[in-house]
Amino acid sequence: MGSYLQENKRYIGRAVFDEAQQLLVSNKFRPAFNAIPDTYEIPIPRLYVSATLPPALMDLFIKLAKLPPLPRTKIIRAPTNRLEHSYQLMLLPPKSKRTVQAVVSLLARLVQQELLHIDMGDRGIIFVRTMNMANELLEVLGLCSTIYYSKMEVSEKMESVQAWRDGQTPWMIATTAFIQGVDYPRVQSIIFADLPYGMIDFVQGAGRGGRTCSPTSIYLVANQDSGLMESDSEAFVKCYKPMNCWKNNQRLCRRYHISECMDGDIQTCHSLKDAVKCDICCPDSIYTRLGKQALSGDDGLLKHQVWSNLLLITMA
Repeated sequence: MGSYLQENKRYIGRAVFDEAQQLLVSNKFRPAFNAIPDTYEIPIPRLYVSATLPPALMDLFIKLAKLPPLPRTKIIRAPTNRLEHSYQLMLLPPKSKRTVQAVVSLLARLVQQELLHIDMGDRGIIFVRTMNMANELLEVLGLCSTIYYSKMEVSEKMESVQAWRDGQTPWMIATTAFIQGVDYPRVQSIIFADLPYGMIDFVQGAGRGGRTCSPTSIYLVANQDSGLMESDSEAFVKCYKPMNCWKNNQRLCRRYHISECMDGDIQTCHSLKDAVKCDICCPDSIYTRLGKQALSGDDGLLKHQVWSNLLLITMA
């Protein structure tokens, strides 16, 4: 890549790096980025684009991107507030006191509830941490879902995405491999089946929804005792720790820690005009009620019962 850039540098007007926050969160992205050092030797403008780059991590980003220090590096920033998002937290018993099947049943019940309240053209995404959880959930949700993770063949990924976009399978079960580059305009429900890997991943994943500016439900299902591993690193303190704070918070608006981390400017449902309320600011909203109904369901629900209910709803 470096030699190609050198040989063609007179034809290159600028270099654009999309999803630039990957320098902070992806161990796979950094080596690939560093493999093109000649980019810095070519005197062209370089543009780094990201919708999820916390201001508190700008100094670290500039260092990793090998950019000139501020103010020589110019920053253009817009707020990351998503007024159409309704954030909901659903806490489960400690991990030692529940089974994977119980979590899968809960997620299936939540999907059932959501399918009753979204239109035919709408889509949903469930983000999971592991392929095992993805396959367990796929078995239960059956014909209304498809699957996406990094180790799939490219043709399989394309087939899954097309089936999801076409509405053959309105729910996508995916790992973080699906967290970027998804531009389907009518994703109206997003469920995180476990604690995301930091606030950047949470906001990035939630950002797949609400692109028509219609109210969109963002559910985070987590164990009462779950949390991201503590560390003294700068990235943990300024990005991962806020995710732990968000999950452990039972008093402040769900937007509080998001806006504090992602914008350095605290906002709440009440301070933002026309914002769809979270479960704390409006504990009786339709999304909060759907979450409570799913939580109060029978954990012993059989797989074929869940699948039959979903099939009837999907075909209605």
